[in-house]
Amino acid sequence: GLGENGTLGKVTVWKRDATNTSHDGWVQNYSKYGTTNRTDGSWHYFGQKFDISETYLLVSQYQWANPSQLTGGTDGKMHLFNLDTGALVQEWTRYTDNSLDYGLGQFHCAVCDLYSAWHTGFNDEIFIANNVAGTIRSQKITPNNSNGWSNDFKYEFRPDGSFIAVSNSGDEEIEIFNPSNGAHIKTLTNPASAGDLFADNFAVTQNYLVITASRADVGANNSGSVYVYEIPDVLTGTWAPILTLNGENGGDYFGTSCAVSDEHVL
Repeated sequence: GLGENGTLGKVTVWKRDATNTSHDGWVQNYSKYGTTNRTDGSWHYFGQKFDISETYLLVSQYQWANPSQLTGGTDGKMHLFNLDTGALVQEWTRYTDNSLDYGLGQFHCAVCDLYSAWHTGFNDEIFIANNVAGTIRSQKITPNNSNGWSNDFKYEFRPDGSFIAVSNSGDEEIEIFNPSNGAHIKTLTNPASAGDLFADNFAVTQNYLVITASRADVGANNSGSVYVYEIPDVLTGTWAPILTLNGENGGDYFGTSCAVSDEHVL
């Protein structure tokens, strides 16, 4: 609720309890609220973006302002909580060091048990933080190609933190990086035709990477396709789809969104 708590924002965590008959077995565990020292009365967008891992809840508050920008500032702040208890673990702010380096977590953020990631409002740089040490890597992840990433690029960690995958739908690629040092590991390119919107959406588990191409024309024009990759033991090795799922009818745009577990693809 971005407008909750006097526009500070609120994130509520629900927990599954099969013994509870209300809300189909879901019970409200806790709520967290945004904090601010702004004086201009504008919204603060705590909860603009969030992500969870087995251990953590990562929440962005992209209009939090540092003391030099109490009115009109959009530096942003990232909050890391213990998912089970709601206890605050880390907070990260980035005081503006250039005109484009602000708005933390405005468009996307990601978390696994080892690392948190976010990018700024108008920048191709992804910041990686250590969840335990709390330090931000000085070397940032930047595009592996000269074209840069599209404005809506996304990224997700493998649950064990061994890689972070970054979608670049503008070039129809998924780029794989080592989050511990920013090293580029692999680029996955469209296995079919240009213009399929390959890498527009994707999802990661420990064993699988699912990549969508909602405008693929395998079944019919813009019927869409979804590619399922089994993650190789050696990340620099061969990545090839083990399964391709196709839409049936023209204009289905199959793969507009997706989710995956180690047993099912949605």
